[in-house]
Amino acid sequence: MALSIMILRILTAFSAIQLTSHAEKVIAVVQPPLLIAENKSATIFCSFTCNNRQTKTFKASLLKGTARNVEVCSVDWNKTSHNYNENLSEIGCRTQTNTTAVTFSLYNLSVAHTDIYVCKIEAVYPPPYHHSEGNGTVIHVKEEPWRADGLKYSSAMAIGLAIIACYGVAVTGALVYCWVRSKKKRFPQKDYHNMISWQLNSPKRNSQPSIPARTYTTYRFWEP
Repeated sequence: MALSIMILRILTAFSAIQLTSHAEKVIAVVQPPLLIAENKSATIFCSFTCNNRQTKTFKASLLKGTARNVEVCSVDWNKTSHNYNENLSEIGCRTQTNTTAVTFSLYNLSVAHTDIYVCKIEAVYPPPYHHSEGNGTVIHVKEEPWRADGLKYSSAMAIGLAIIACYGVAVTGALVYCWVRSKKKRFPQKDYHNMISWQLNSPKRNSQPSIPARTYTTYRFWEP
């Protein structure tokens, strides 16, 4: 909803832009009114015509915002050289030029970069200096749905793994407890039976008739 309001405001400002002069311009710039950014990238094609055939050096700039106070990138060129200026914003930008057009290829775009972008063409050399700007291109950067889905899937997966881990620890603890208890119960029975067997198999001693023989059972607390 907020993004739609922002686009509406940009389009309103875009429609309010007037031509600076009704007289014939030395440079005329044409650019598309709207672009939808895909895969965080968009390409603006700015075509221009220059009535001064003596112009040898041009400069092209891409300005961001209705105030046109943010220069995304710029390039100046003539017939023999091409000088690209580094990006002046966080947006990635590549340029291609010829005698009648400039292409700005933008990348690393995010939803926050949805705005109006204006092409500015300047006739730098030889004098006199002339410049002109296009009416602007609104770039709409859509939010990638897979990111939100990926975060939800990661959270659900983490919760599921945590539940499985807790269940595994509980089951293991219960099995260990039962095993220890069963071992404790088995040890005295084994010792008792072994002791009885040992007494029965041992040779009988002659006991004095006046002293009755004692019958006793000794328990051992180690496993034979």
